[in-house]
Amino acid sequence: MITVDVKNNFAQFLNGLKSQIWVMRQTLIDFAHLVENESQWRVPFRIGALEHSYKWNIVEDSNFIEVEMGYSSIAPNGFDYALIQHEKDFNHPIRGEQFYLLTGFTQASDGFFVELEKDFLSLFG
Repeated sequence: MITVDVKNNFAQFLNGLKSQIWVMRQTLIDFAHLVENESQWRVPFRIGALEHSYKWNIVEDSNFIEVEMGYSSIAPNGFDYALIQHEKDFNHPIRGEQFYLLTGFTQASDGFFVELEKDFLSLFG
């Protein structure tokens, strides 16, 4: 007769998942930094307020984990000009381009999805 200690094996499996999910979380953090590196030099620049406003945040729930990232620079009148700078083709004298965040995200994602797939597959041994 073959017996299997389901409780112990399942506990080991869950502990392994916990460490692998941490690896996936770190991959998302690394991706947020890659997006910053790829997008920051594309941000429209006049005085640098928007350029240095990049923020990211890991959001975790029992069903998912995601990273939120973006730029936000609020003027004294309360207007956040990050979105209009992203969507409209403004001509800044020093540098900048339209869709700076989207372009940075696209550039950073080239290698990211390969790494995320490896992390996900590692969950199953």
